[in-house]
Amino acid sequence: MNKIVMIGAVPPPYTGHSISFLKLYEALLEDIQEVSYINTAPKNKHITGKATWSRIKENLSVLKQLWTSLRKSKPNTIYVTKGSTTVGFIRDFLTLSISKLLSPQSKFVIHLKGGNYDTFYESQNSFLQLLIRFFLNKSDTIIALGDSLVKMYDFCPKLKNKIIVVENALTSSIEKNQGVYFDLSKKKIELLFLSNLIYTKGYMDLLKAVEILIDKEIFNFHLTFAGSFIASPDDPLGSDITVFEEEFLKKIKSDKLKEYITYRGVVIGEEKESLLKESDIFILPTSYHVEGQPVSIIEAMAYGCAIISTKYRSIPDIIVENENGFYTEYGNPLSLASKIEELLNDKEKLKKASLVSVDLYNKRFQWKIHYEKMRKILVGSEI
Repeated sequence: MNKIVMIGAVPPPYTGHSISFLKLYEALLEDIQEVSYINTAPKNKHITGKATWSRIKENLSVLKQLWTSLRKSKPNTIYVTKGSTTVGFIRDFLTLSISKLLSPQSKFVIHLKGGNYDTFYESQNSFLQLLIRFFLNKSDTIIALGDSLVKMYDFCPKLKNKIIVVENALTSSIEKNQGVYFDLSKKKIELLFLSNLIYTKGYMDLLKAVEILIDKEIFNFHLTFAGSFIASPDDPLGSDITVFEEEFLKKIKSDKLKEYITYRGVVIGEEKESLLKESDIFILPTSYHVEGQPVSIIEAMAYGCAIISTKYRSIPDIIVENENGFYTEYGNPLSLASKIEELLNDKEKLKKASLVSVDLYNKRFQWKIHYEKMRKILVGSEI
């Protein structure tokens, strides 16, 4: 009987990372049964990578749970969704140390759900860089989200044979598209920003782009924002998340924007699926420092959305440029407004993008495709 210990974040908070981790746990539990997880998600509002006392205690609790688990029984596989901050790395390094001490025969699999491990490595001192290389070399398998992200590990050439690419997937119940394509007769185009509202994911640029469209008397759209406001270390210096939130809410309630913008907060389950079905263009003009391969883009593709995003990290691995995906520049609302206007004025292009998105999803990003790859890595056999 295979036994797996999983270490990673489960909701809340609701992120692509935490939702997919929980989905994988549930699928493995139903499939092979001997599966347990240790939750690394912060219990309180937390800025990623910030070494607060409450976060240190949470990480110590993770390590204590792992120690207790491995003292009782030895799993075949220990699966870790690793961090790319100093605080996260220290926890991961100690996780490896405990695993090798108490269960050296266990396969140690690490999975980075972001795309910044090279920049994280370069920002560390020589001693920590030595520990990072040791950690990676002692791991048995390294999972990357896309082909574009394999080069993150070029600083350690010996790792190439350990790296396996497994792209993200849709985690909801939909298996194949159920006829959700763009309707050419639609008068008002539905735009969607579905992600946590982190400043560097570009939601304020999108607000400015909408203002530009309205100033040009372009009115054939409605924009929905969905997600929670979350602070990040790459927020503009000296800024507070409450400042961004207050500014955002004030703007969307203004006479100029209130008719064109709705903020829905966190959406999950049927509410989220309904929102995706209604949407035509998904927009994520991101430069978020730990961005990897946004699950939200895959979700939008499954429901037939055209995608406007940035040529960043693993995003080019999952869309087809100028067919279903259209690039804008981060921090350039004028560029973003221009790209939105182009699609608003060309319904045939929107229809084609919708068809390509669905085709890509059906061929590459269904959950069963993702799960077969992950199961082979973690269990050692296909379904």
